[in-house]
Amino acid sequence: YVLDTMESLSVEKDVETFEFVARAAVASVRLKSIADSFETMPTPHFPEIVFLGRSNVGKSSLINSVLHRKALAPVAAIPGHTTRFHFYNVNEQSASFPQLTLVDVPGLGPSVTDAQQREHWRSTLFSYLAGRGPSLRGIFHLVSSEAVVHHKLSALDIEIAKASLATGAEYTMVLTKVDNIGDKKGKWIVGMVAKLLMEATGMTVPHIVASSIKSRIGRDLLWKRLWSCVNPDNERWIGQDQASAMRELDELINAGLNAGSTELMLRAVELGPDAWEYGITMLLRRDPKTAWEAVKAQSESERLTAVRERVSRVSLAVGEAALRAGGEDGREISEEVLDFLVQQKCFGAAIELMLEFVVADVRRELIDLDVSGATVDESALCKENVIEERLQRVVQAANDWGVLPWSLDRWSVLLQLVLQTADRLCVSSVLRSMSSLGVKQNQAMQNLLSQGLVASAHCSTVVKSLSQLPSQCMPEIIFVGSSGAGGDAPLIDALLLSGNSSEGQTRLVEVNIDSTAALPACSILELSGQMSSKVRCDEACSYVRQLQPACPSVFHVVDASDFVAALRDSIPADGYPSKDGQRLQLRSHDAALQASAIEAG
Repeated sequence: YVLDTMESLSVEKDVETFEFVARAAVASVRLKSIADSFETMPTPHFPEIVFLGRSNVGKSSLINSVLHRKALAPVAAIPGHTTRFHFYNVNEQSASFPQLTLVDVPGLGPSVTDAQQREHWRSTLFSYLAGRGPSLRGIFHLVSSEAVVHHKLSALDIEIAKASLATGAEYTMVLTKVDNIGDKKGKWIVGMVAKLLMEATGMTVPHIVASSIKSRIGRDLLWKRLWSCVNPDNERWIGQDQASAMRELDELINAGLNAGSTELMLRAVELGPDAWEYGITMLLRRDPKTAWEAVKAQSESERLTAVRERVSRVSLAVGEAALRAGGEDGREISEEVLDFLVQQKCFGAAIELMLEFVVADVRRELIDLDVSGATVDESALCKENVIEERLQRVVQAANDWGVLPWSLDRWSVLLQLVLQTADRLCVSSVLRSMSSLGVKQNQAMQNLLSQGLVASAHCSTVVKSLSQLPSQCMPEIIFVGSSGAGGDAPLIDALLLSGNSSEGQTRLVEVNIDSTAALPACSILELSGQMSSKVRCDEACSYVRQLQPACPSVFHVVDASDFVAALRDSIPADGYPSKDGQRLQLRSHDAALQASAIEAG
């Protein structure tokens, strides 16, 4: 009301105004969960607001701006930086403030990721829109003002708008970066987009907000739309308050009603799919078997069709909980859940549970070894390469069903466990399976690998030129590259988690030479700054050409800053790659080294 009054009186809203609005509306923000697929998304607890759109349209920046946080959602200039579904709980512990869950999703369309990953994001997003249910209250569809001015609304944006309208949630189109198109175009762009949207979707009165992070245009309107989506007095949401439904279930249990009783679960279904999922979650805290019996009973009942869309995700949660509980009973329940998911053709959840079986087997084997006092080499896990066999089943099922186990958290846990075996075959099996399935490592997984595979790394030789190297120096790996930012020395230190870089010098690093563990041992020759002059480049090329073909591998490090301009030209700000992008060329010194390495085999 204050903002409306300021608007009617033509009172200017400055930086302090928006800061006060943000403080009045946001007491706390917490990252509740990160998901890689629809099946691994958390159970809804608060009304959800999702920000979606094409890559590089400014979703994460707008979220940070609206919530008045500098670096809550990660941002980057290159499209495709947001690679997972982030769920942020706003005002979780403050009932006097508007409570909601804000969802930041990966961008659709052109980005630096591969086609398989982009298609997975697309299918997951549309599954979320179709299957999230009444907890999804608001959809903020971000579209670049620059793209609309030049290309109108894309087919992808129209598809997103139609899918959003089908959910029944409040839909808002946000035109981002409106200050980049000039004042003249900024005045008529909202009307133009409204006309295009009505023609394409049949919408009667679309809600459209022109926005700018820099000038804060539209931030007050965004907050009003956000509040409309979660306002409990909004007639649109009468009877759909999941917080009240969850409180009712808690009161029934506190009153003495058995958590696993049919009466309670029937009441949960009557309250809606969110309440039913919450009821199953309560059962899981007590007993996975009781929870599984409730899931089967409701999924087979003709009366309870409203919860069928949730069965896949809930069943996966039951299977995971049963495996973590351990014992033969837990494994039997999980196997029954897996069979059920396959029969129901819920292949996304089934493949995730198959991978969880591998995690549980490795965890149990390590516990048994710890109890018995046996060595890792004596375990069947390593002797018979059981991990390889079980992961092959996962890969085969993924290929047969056309789905992938996308949960990076699950892969991280598996990688952490197999690294405890210190067995190269086990680690290689996991990495090979991830590669064949197209699962990308994140920074946390790369750090795990470095810590788990590098027991020791010390510099045995440091010289100023290659001619000073000892004659017996026979490295298995050579790193050579340009001097300056991002050279090969910092890269090696990052790989080995060491801090012994010596820019401009040649050093020989011995890795795991003195380690008693079954870790790969090798020597790495680092030719730092070898491309800084023609003399040093010729020396490096001559050294590489005389190497035996079966001896080392050459890792050639080039400075990405040489390509930044060309990269920006190929992916401009409006998100539409140019048809004739520039070809990226190596510098002459780097091209000479590449030719020498190829010549040496």
